[in-house]
Amino acid sequence: MKKRQLFTLLVFVIISLTGCSSITDNDEIVNPNIPVDQPLLSKVTKITPTDSLTMSYAYDGYRLKSVTWSTGYIEVYIYDGNRIQKKEGYKNNILADTKTYNYTADKLSSIVEQEHSGQWKTIVTQFSYNTNGQIGYVQTYSRLIYGQMTLETTYTGNIFLTDSNVSKVEYTVSYGNVSKSGFTSYSYDSSNNPFKNIVGFENLIQVAANSAAIYSGNNIAVSKNSEITDYGKVTYDYNSKNFPVKSVRSVHDGNNQPTGVTVVNIFEYK
Repeated sequence: MKKRQLFTLLVFVIISLTGCSSITDNDEIVNPNIPVDQPLLSKVTKITPTDSLTMSYAYDGYRLKSVTWSTGYIEVYIYDGNRIQKKEGYKNNILADTKTYNYTADKLSSIVEQEHSGQWKTIVTQFSYNTNGQIGYVQTYSRLIYGQMTLETTYTGNIFLTDSNVSKVEYTVSYGNVSKSGFTSYSYDSSNNPFKNIVGFENLIQVAANSAAIYSGNNIAVSKNSEITDYGKVTYDYNSKNFPVKSVRSVHDGNNQPTGVTVVNIFEYK
């Protein structure tokens, strides 16, 4: 169980970007790197064996303004030019969490995630760009204990990119006197990622669970973690513009047999 928890906590590598305030509300904001007739994701319905939820996307041109979850949670995106500066999360109109993106010379240098209720958790991720094309990271998890922020867990490792896709994430996790290492590898199809045309989603990198599926250029076909024999396999249905309209993710065991655990995503575009 602990291996599965570490896997869920860890292996999420994002690539995303942002933009904001020098453009007025009346200006049409477009992504100069894509044709204007390309689709934007408007809704995702996620169906699991136990429940379902929807996420609805609102835009200012091609910049993401907000994501509204059927649970009532709302993400608000704040841009600076064409870079995402901050994401704010609200529950019942109360600020619940924030994620701040910092840049150096147009490259993402760090992300600071803060939980403003519950455990008052803080996650800080710092990035370094290696000459061999790899991206190094150090990620720390701290929690408020008896009035003080206390370091609980540290992840270090490297992110490997192949074209526009996260192909591998290596990690070493340390908590208390325990330290262990592993990696997650990803392979992809050749079709368009549903989030492809959102301004700013091409320059962010984050280490967290499942984000390679969101921020890589193509769609994950297989994901494998070195610590467990089970692995994820995803199949897709596509529209005429080669964007997925449905994905089915199933977990397979070490003998390549499905375990019966599936997650279905339905994608809608505008």
